[in-house]
Amino acid sequence: MRKILLVSILILICKVSSFASHIVGGEFELVYLSGNNYRLNLIIYFDEINGAPGAKYSPLPLAWIYRKSDNAVMMQDIQLSLFSEEPVAYTVPSCANDAIVKTTKLVFSKVITLTPESYNHPDGYYIVWQRCCRNYNIVNVVSENPDAGGVGSGLTFYLEIPPLVKDGKRFINNTPQLFPPLSDYACVNRGYYADFKGVDADGDSLVYSLVTPLNTPSAVPHPQPPSTAPYPQVIWEATYSLNNIVHGNPNLTITDDGLLRVTPTEEGIFVFAVKCEEYRDGEKIGEVRRDFQMVVVDCPPGGSEPDVNIELEDGSTYNEGDVLHFLADDDKCVKFTVEDEKGGRVNLKLDPIGYDEENFEIQILSTSPSGDRLTAQVCFTDCPPDKDLPFEVSFIGLDDTCPQPLQDTVKLTVKITPPDNDLPVLKHKEDDGSYSVASQRLVTVNEKAGGVKIVQLLGQDANSDLMDFMLEPVGFELADYGMSVIDKANSAGVREVWLQWNYDCQQVSFDGKTSFEIKVYLEDEDDCQYEEPVLVTLFLNVNLPDNSLPNVYSEKLGSSNQYVKVTAQLDETVTFDVRGTDEDGDLAFIEAVPANFSFSDYNITYNRVQGQGKPSATQLNSTFSWTLACKKFKLVEQDSFRVYFMMEDFDKCEITNRDTLTVDFLLSPPPNSDPLLTVQSANKFPIVNDTIHIIIDENISLRLTGRDFEGDSITLYLVDDQPERLGYDFESKTGMGTVAADFVWSPECHVLEGQPEVFVPLTFAVQDNHCTQPRSKQYSLVVHIEDIDDKSEQFIPPNIFTPNGDDLNTYFGMYRVNNQTGVEENILPIDNCAGQFEKVVVYNRWGREVYSSTDRYFKWYGDDVSSGVYFYYIEYTNRGYRGSFTVRF
Repeated sequence: MRKILLVSILILICKVSSFASHIVGGEFELVYLSGNNYRLNLIIYFDEINGAPGAKYSPLPLAWIYRKSDNAVMMQDIQLSLFSEEPVAYTVPSCANDAIVKTTKLVFSKVITLTPESYNHPDGYYIVWQRCCRNYNIVNVVSENPDAGGVGSGLTFYLEIPPLVKDGKRFINNTPQLFPPLSDYACVNRGYYADFKGVDADGDSLVYSLVTPLNTPSAVPHPQPPSTAPYPQVIWEATYSLNNIVHGNPNLTITDDGLLRVTPTEEGIFVFAVKCEEYRDGEKIGEVRRDFQMVVVDCPPGGSEPDVNIELEDGSTYNEGDVLHFLADDDKCVKFTVEDEKGGRVNLKLDPIGYDEENFEIQILSTSPSGDRLTAQVCFTDCPPDKDLPFEVSFIGLDDTCPQPLQDTVKLTVKITPPDNDLPVLKHKEDDGSYSVASQRLVTVNEKAGGVKIVQLLGQDANSDLMDFMLEPVGFELADYGMSVIDKANSAGVREVWLQWNYDCQQVSFDGKTSFEIKVYLEDEDDCQYEEPVLVTLFLNVNLPDNSLPNVYSEKLGSSNQYVKVTAQLDETVTFDVRGTDEDGDLAFIEAVPANFSFSDYNITYNRVQGQGKPSATQLNSTFSWTLACKKFKLVEQDSFRVYFMMEDFDKCEITNRDTLTVDFLLSPPPNSDPLLTVQSANKFPIVNDTIHIIIDENISLRLTGRDFEGDSITLYLVDDQPERLGYDFESKTGMGTVAADFVWSPECHVLEGQPEVFVPLTFAVQDNHCTQPRSKQYSLVVHIEDIDDKSEQFIPPNIFTPNGDDLNTYFGMYRVNNQTGVEENILPIDNCAGQFEKVVVYNRWGREVYSSTDRYFKWYGDDVSSGVYFYYIEYTNRGYRGSFTVRF
């Protein structure tokens, strides 16, 4: 019966998995290497049962990095290559069933460069890779995505990373990694567990939670580039949800530290996702999502859970919650029996909660022939993990049920009294030669040449343990201030060290610090190596020689020697004296330091002066001069400049002893008025009311003149300059104070754009190049352009001609004799932009063409035709004229 049931299960699994996706889960990792180099890993778990072999490596994944703040800026794309490939082992290798679950771990990887200059946005970044589609046999989510045309919903692999700069400093981070896979299948109505915990190389806190898996917005198999966040979620099937992922009893859960648990109640393939959030100093810095699917089958009946029993040496019964107390001289051993009443092979393992197994020793004493019963002894060391505190150990009995052993757990609470140990004594030698055990010691010295102070520290231990000293300077380094530690004695029960302090300020700089705190710890090496240091705090002070503060000031700027405000206009020169005295007559110097700008950017040269600062006629004196060249400044960006004039003396200890005169320069721009622009006609067409009237093909000629009353450089130009379209001739001109330019234009027909007239606006402008407040002036001119009048209303064609040899009306043409001049004139409508003469055609009464010409000055003499009525058609580009005339011989 057992064999038949197993075959039925395998048939069901093959049916369930026949359309399974070849990707069953995975996640990203970003590992810091060195400098700006990182390794990006994409871990994919591949279904060897249902996945097509060619889908393993083709196409190779292409990951993308986006900026998180706006989901718009793509930072870079990363082509990954196959790095490693290995099979995923079952929890119990003997339970392996490749017909149910057979998974390969694929790692795709590449070393990439991420620079702090590029990756510094405080909201961070995310890495994404997408793949469509999930299989159709998933039970708990909708496998057909209506928005994607009815195909399987997709997978989005997602990793958030922090910026590489935080609080102005380089921020190094490794994302969580080394996550275990989901290696086993689960059984209906049987408890299932899996360790999903990852490892963080930086020691960051990791918090786990179940989340809805991410989908893809389209059915593209390999989206390139992948879409940006926010990402759609998969759609849960009816009765399933994030709180009811597999219809479990209890349902699927994960602890904060990554332990998955579930007792599924039905078969199928179930998709779930785990979010692992990364915290440092209480602040979330990133997250990674793991997408996985769980296979649940109806397994053969399993055995019963094994029983774990504790046997105490005195024969009493141990109840969970009791504290088992061992004294220092006790044998610290406990016996266990593990038994499976249904005959399954059993084993015993221990789980020290929060401690290493090195504190315990487990020994199997006996095992039954069938392996269903064993006896074991666990002995504890003399030293508990924490002195005087109880600790817990879980003893877990396991059988050989597949795919995961059934378990029984007994939690034992133990308290061990460690061996006695006397704390060492830390003594320090007083100035009178006696030794003190006070917790604090104050040492004060007066600076002198060759000065050395020895602080003697003595450690004694009643148990004759070896001891270690540790000196912890608070906020400084010993060597920086002439301090060093000398070992004098180191033997069982005795340890002596000297703190040697060189306080000669000619050899050691005490600039900015004359008081020091040092914590001295003494620790004995007792049997259990507990950290119980004895502490003495040393306070060291050095008194430096007196030194008066120098005095820096300016007589021209007023009596204040602390702060002065100077107001000035650009293009001026600011000059004042800077003086300094020192009551001690020390050698001193005066220098100028710009606070918010650079002297070199503004052509400022100030030479540091040095000499004796004693008040006298030879006191330090210098001159500061600044020519405020207007072109050097952008007052819109900065109109206030600060300079510190500092005087420092050279005292014996070279301690910073500085006096500072702060000068703020508040700058304003020089005055500026509007430039002047005049426009005049240079030919016969006058400007009337800012308008010029011309006929097409006539010329416009203008003379433009710009003037600036401050003599600044000025530029004369045409606003919305478009010479290629309109065809005018004009070039911008630049000059100092005054500039002139000519505008010449002969408009052509395309300017009219098919209209009989147009009004073309032209805007001329003059702009001064004032350094801070440029001004401009504009002049708008309208050019009224009309087409040529074709005089078509005066066109009356002739209606007869007589080529009979009398020299009167001898041809057909469009002419009239001017009565005043007697000159023959063409009467055809005049060519203009709207229409031009193209041809004339003459037809007889049967419609046969007898004459044609493209010459507007045509003359037809009626050759080879007879008398009668003829018809003509005169064609222009925009219209035609029809009529008839009579030929009479």
